Amino acid sequence: MKSTTHPAAMPGRLFRPNADLAGAAVLATLGLVSLSQMGDDIRNWIFPRVLTYTLFAVAVMLVVSGVWKVVQGRPSDLRMPAAAMGVVIFAAGAVVYAVSIALVGFWVPSFFMLALASVFLSATRNWRTALVSSVIALAACVGAYLVFTQLFFVALPQG
Repeated sequence: MKSTTHPAAMPGRLFRPNADLAGAAVLATLGLVSLSQMGDDIRNWIFPRVLTYTLFAVAVMLVVSGVWKVVQGRPSDLRMPAAAMGVVIFAAGAVVYAVSIALVGFWVPSFFMLALASVFLSATRNWRTALVSSVIALAACVGAYLVFTQLFFVALPQG
Protein backbone atom coordinates (compact mmCIF):
# COMPACT_ATOMS: atom_id res chain seq x y z
CA MET A 1 0.00 0.00 0.00
CA LYS A 2 1.25 3.47 -0.87
CA SER A 3 2.00 5.91 1.96
CA THR A 4 -0.13 9.05 2.05
CA THR A 5 2.32 10.96 4.25
CA HIS A 6 3.71 13.98 2.45
CA PRO A 7 7.55 13.90 2.16
CA ALA A 8 7.74 17.31 3.88
CA ALA A 9 6.10 15.84 6.98
CA MET A 10 8.79 13.18 7.31
CA PRO A 11 11.45 13.71 9.98
CA GLY A 12 14.74 15.05 8.68
CA ARG A 13 13.06 16.83 5.76
CA LEU A 14 13.14 20.41 7.07
CA PHE A 15 13.99 22.32 3.92
CA ARG A 16 12.16 22.07 0.64
CA PRO A 17 13.01 24.65 -2.01
CA ASN A 18 10.09 26.46 -3.57
CA ALA A 19 9.59 29.14 -6.20
CA ASP A 20 9.23 31.91 -3.61
CA LEU A 21 12.62 31.18 -2.09
CA ALA A 22 14.23 30.79 -5.51
CA GLY A 23 12.71 34.09 -6.65
CA ALA A 24 13.89 35.81 -3.48
CA ALA A 25 17.44 34.58 -4.11
CA VAL A 26 17.36 35.90 -7.69
CA LEU A 27 15.94 39.31 -6.65
CA ALA A 28 18.41 39.70 -3.79
CA THR A 29 21.29 38.85 -6.12
CA LEU A 30 20.08 41.38 -8.71
CA GLY A 31 19.71 43.98 -5.96
CA LEU A 32 23.23 43.37 -4.67
CA VAL A 33 24.71 43.60 -8.17
CA SER A 34 22.74 46.77 -8.86
CA LEU A 35 23.75 48.35 -5.56
CA SER A 36 27.41 47.52 -6.13
CA GLN A 37 27.35 49.15 -9.59
CA MET A 38 25.84 52.48 -8.48
CA GLY A 39 28.16 55.42 -8.39
CA ASP A 40 28.11 58.48 -6.17
CA ASP A 41 26.65 60.68 -8.90
CA ILE A 42 23.38 62.43 -7.97
CA ARG A 43 21.65 60.73 -10.93
CA ASN A 44 22.29 57.40 -9.22
CA TRP A 45 20.68 58.45 -6.00
CA ILE A 46 16.90 58.36 -5.99
CA PHE A 47 15.43 56.39 -8.88
CA PRO A 48 17.92 53.47 -9.10
CA ARG A 49 18.21 53.18 -5.32
CA VAL A 50 14.44 53.13 -4.84
CA LEU A 51 14.15 50.38 -7.44
CA THR A 52 16.97 48.44 -5.80
CA TYR A 53 15.42 48.74 -2.35
CA THR A 54 12.10 47.66 -3.86
CA LEU A 55 13.85 44.53 -5.15
CA PHE A 56 15.08 43.83 -1.62
CA ALA A 57 11.61 44.43 -0.15
CA VAL A 58 9.99 42.02 -2.62
CA ALA A 59 12.75 39.49 -1.88
CA VAL A 60 11.99 39.72 1.84
CA MET A 61 8.26 39.21 1.16
CA LEU A 62 9.07 36.18 -0.99
CA VAL A 63 11.27 34.73 1.77
CA VAL A 64 8.44 35.12 4.28
CA SER A 65 5.99 33.52 1.84
CA GLY A 66 8.41 30.69 1.03
CA VAL A 67 9.15 29.94 4.67
CA TRP A 68 5.43 29.98 5.43
CA LYS A 69 4.83 27.41 2.69
CA VAL A 70 7.61 25.21 4.08
CA VAL A 71 6.19 25.48 7.62
CA GLN A 72 2.71 24.56 6.35
CA GLY A 73 4.14 21.54 4.55
CA ARG A 74 2.98 22.55 1.10
CA PRO A 75 4.56 20.61 -1.74
CA SER A 76 7.41 22.20 -3.60
CA ASP A 77 6.28 24.21 -6.59
CA LEU A 78 9.69 24.02 -8.26
CA ARG A 79 8.74 20.67 -9.77
CA MET A 80 6.85 22.40 -12.57
CA PRO A 81 9.35 22.42 -15.43
CA ALA A 82 7.16 24.57 -17.71
CA ALA A 83 6.82 27.29 -15.08
CA ALA A 84 10.52 27.11 -14.24
CA MET A 85 11.41 27.34 -17.92
CA GLY A 86 9.19 30.41 -18.26
CA VAL A 87 11.04 32.09 -15.40
CA VAL A 88 14.40 31.26 -16.97
CA ILE A 89 13.30 32.60 -20.38
CA PHE A 90 11.91 35.79 -18.85
CA ALA A 91 15.06 36.33 -16.75
CA ALA A 92 17.24 35.83 -19.84
CA GLY A 93 15.10 38.39 -21.68
CA ALA A 94 15.59 40.85 -18.83
CA VAL A 95 19.37 40.40 -19.04
CA VAL A 96 19.31 40.93 -22.82
CA TYR A 97 17.16 44.02 -22.26
CA ALA A 98 19.56 45.49 -19.70
CA VAL A 99 22.60 44.87 -21.91
CA SER A 100 20.91 46.23 -25.03
CA ILE A 101 20.08 49.52 -23.29
CA ALA A 102 23.79 50.31 -23.10
CA LEU A 103 24.28 49.37 -26.76
CA VAL A 104 21.18 50.80 -28.47
CA GLY A 105 19.66 53.25 -25.99
CA PHE A 106 16.62 53.07 -23.76
CA TRP A 107 13.58 53.39 -26.00
CA VAL A 108 14.00 50.70 -28.68
CA PRO A 109 14.82 47.88 -26.22
CA SER A 110 12.02 49.11 -23.94
CA PHE A 111 9.51 48.88 -26.76
CA PHE A 112 10.58 45.32 -27.64
CA MET A 113 10.73 44.24 -23.99
CA LEU A 114 7.23 45.56 -23.28
CA ALA A 115 5.74 44.05 -26.44
CA LEU A 116 7.44 40.66 -26.10
CA ALA A 117 6.78 40.41 -22.36
CA SER A 118 3.13 41.21 -22.96
CA VAL A 119 2.86 38.47 -25.58
CA PHE A 120 4.86 36.04 -23.44
CA LEU A 121 2.64 36.60 -20.40
CA SER A 122 -0.58 36.46 -22.41
CA ALA A 123 -2.86 33.43 -22.18
CA THR A 124 -3.43 33.51 -25.94
CA ARG A 125 -0.47 33.99 -28.25
CA ASN A 126 -1.49 34.89 -31.78
CA TRP A 127 -0.99 37.69 -34.29
CA ARG A 128 -3.80 39.78 -32.78
CA THR A 129 -2.26 39.61 -29.31
CA ALA A 130 1.11 40.56 -30.79
CA LEU A 131 -0.41 43.52 -32.63
CA VAL A 132 -2.30 44.80 -29.57
CA SER A 133 0.81 44.31 -27.40
CA SER A 134 2.93 46.25 -29.89
CA VAL A 135 0.47 49.15 -30.04
CA ILE A 136 0.26 49.32 -26.24
CA ALA A 137 4.06 49.09 -25.93
CA LEU A 138 4.48 51.93 -28.45
CA ALA A 139 1.94 54.09 -26.62
CA ALA A 140 3.64 53.34 -23.28
CA CYS A 141 7.06 54.26 -24.67
CA VAL A 142 5.81 57.49 -26.25
CA GLY A 143 3.98 58.40 -23.03
CA ALA A 144 7.01 57.59 -20.88
CA TYR A 145 9.26 59.56 -23.23
CA LEU A 146 7.05 62.64 -22.88
CA VAL A 147 6.79 62.28 -19.11
CA PHE A 148 10.52 61.75 -18.59
CA THR A 149 11.78 64.38 -21.02
CA GLN A 150 9.10 67.09 -20.77
CA LEU A 151 7.85 66.73 -17.19
CA PHE A 152 10.79 65.34 -15.18
CA PHE A 153 13.64 66.48 -17.49
CA VAL A 154 15.37 63.11 -17.11
CA ALA A 155 17.84 62.09 -19.80
CA LEU A 156 17.73 58.35 -20.38
CA PRO A 157 20.58 56.38 -22.02
CA GLN A 158 21.02 57.13 -25.73
CA GLY A 159 23.28 54.16 -26.50
